Amino acid sequence: MPASACRAVRPEWQTDQPPASILVHPDVRRMLLTIRAFTEGGRALAVWLALEMDKAALHPDTSVRSAADGLAALLTPVIKAAFTDMGFESAVLGQQVLGGHGYICEWGMEQLVRDARIAQIYEGTNGVQALDLVGRKLVLEDGALPGHFFALVRATITDGAGIPGATEFTLPLAAALDRLEAATVRLVNRMRRDPAEAGAASVDYLRFMALVALGWMWTRMALFALTRGAAMEDHHRSKLSVARFFMARLLPQTLALDASVAAGAASLMAMTQDEF
Repeated sequence: MPASACRAVRPEWQTDQPPASILVHPDVRRMLLTIRAFTEGGRALAVWLALEMDKAALHPDTSVRSAADGLAALLTPVIKAAFTDMGFESAVLGQQVLGGHGYICEWGMEQLVRDARIAQIYEGTNGVQALDLVGRKLVLEDGALPGHFFALVRATITDGAGIPGATEFTLPLAAALDRLEAATVRLVNRMRRDPAEAGAASVDYLRFMALVALGWMWTRMALFALTRGAAMEDHHRSKLSVARFFMARLLPQTLALDASVAAGAASLMAMTQDEF
């Protein structure tokens, strides 16, 4: 591309201007926003589940304790696997942002990448966590656990009905939740006919549930920010910006994951062992 064309696209690149931040590059913003969306959304989800675990251990009402214990059982493998996957992905993205400097020891980014990798193995490998979710937790208590979680997400969507601007967040979340609920029913029914279906779908299904759970957290944060109205502060606006990015660029990954889960075990089990 000729220099004149570059200047037309990005006037700040002209030689008479000071050096531009790498934030002028959309792809750099994509990587940094992905890191922030996973990190801040993950923190919110982890804190919420920690509170549920406190309820399971300490709440005086036995029915509340039981419900909280079920949520903790369902989402613990999701958090263990998805957070460590996303943590490693975020470390690699941070390395990519730094370019060559991210690969050398001087800045410490390569150390973070190497350290983050082991977390996906520590707890018995993330594939085992996914099998625990799909093979055990989805059918625990006669399949009641995912329904309880889905109801909580649906309640947040309903809460947003009277908040101006909320549909930007609630509508994508509702669509993703509908897909996840349908995929859950379909998967459980297939698992009853063929045990291989659980292992074939488990990793994709866990990621699917994790993205919906993070979408739920981002929707809750967005709704809170929107209710601030004129009292909204800069950090509320930042939360809204990251929530919009998550809804527009990360939550749509559930469409592909839904298709992968729906594909079933056939393509995985077709090859003989000798062919490997």
